[in-house]
Amino acid sequence: MPVGLIEPAEFALAEEGRTRAARYLAEPLAFYRRFGGTFCEPGECPQHDLLAVMAAVIPGLVHGPVLPVAVQDTPGPAWG
Repeated sequence: MPVGLIEPAEFALAEEGRTRAARYLAEPLAFYRRFGGTFCEPGECPQHDLLAVMAAVIPGLVHGPVLPVAVQDTPGPAWG
């Protein structure tokens, strides 16, 4: 499975609800799967926020250049 994608097998595991985490995530993942997979293969779904959190806690999970970033923290067109 490419990093950042959840495929049908992973969705099925969440739907089984074997753990508290699976039961908690099953409905939000099903919702996002219906609406968020327009740029993926049928049945797959990107997990942008999930991948961001995983990349923050698992060194080496993703690779790429280190680029500068700035976040505007006051109201305006670039806020957040």
